[in-house]
Amino acid sequence: MKKHHLGASLKKIISLITSGGLLATLLVTAKAEAQVSQYRCEGDINGVPSQALVSVESLPSMDGPGRHVTVSGEIKNDYADYTFTGEMGGYVDIVSLTDGQRFRGAMNITNNGFVLVSNPEYDGSGRGSGYYPFICSG
Repeated sequence: MKKHHLGASLKKIISLITSGGLLATLLVTAKAEAQVSQYRCEGDINGVPSQALVSVESLPSMDGPGRHVTVSGEIKNDYADYTFTGEMGGYVDIVSLTDGQRFRGAMNITNNGFVLVSNPEYDGSGRGSGYYPFICSG
């Protein structure tokens, strides 16, 4: 697991506060606390071996204590190429780079990776029209 910690210098924050840039200070501070991790994952989409490159960014929650986790990346195999962006444990917007089709998915963390559910509202079961587990490494 490769982790990056994005930081800002104390000198820059003090300079922004003294120059009246409170909003800029908040933005710099929020970015200073952001954590980004990248993962390579292997899975199977309809019987086709597939690879995913996933970036997970953990940001301070603006609604109180805790973190807000966003996710983006790509999934590729011999027949398809997708990009996605959204919230871990929530909805992701998926775009097929092969034919331009757009659809919604859900991405949930598992013990060793994630599960991508395409069209999660499809039948009300939560399994959607496709249920694709991926195993990840850092």
